[in-house]
Amino acid sequence: MKKLLNGAKALSEKPWVRNAQTRISDATSIDRFIAIGDAAVSFDPISSMGIGFTISSACHAARHIKNELSQKATTTAIFQQDLMDNFSQYIQLRKRVYQQEKRWASSTFWKRRNHS
Repeated sequence: MKKLLNGAKALSEKPWVRNAQTRISDATSIDRFIAIGDAAVSFDPISSMGIGFTISSACHAARHIKNELSQKATTTAIFQQDLMDNFSQYIQLRKRVYQQEKRWASSTFWKRRNHS
């Protein structure tokens, strides 16, 4: 990567840095920018959903970019809504799965996950 990036310039002097936790970003206010993968939605690492989501969001982003570049449609709002819908479904699924674990209910780890 070092060779490929030689001479490249950062788009921003203030990169976004986030904790590895469940969250969703809303990048709709940034002109000509869409977030994919963990930059768009990050999942609790215990869920093992990150890699699959990253690949699918990249495929959807490619379709979105193609439409934007060919001026067939402006789909940024649709793309963001799809992210929101996926995230909402994940939150519901995560809650159901985490509530099934009863063995360590008093541990800090599970208390944080079942009361968020």
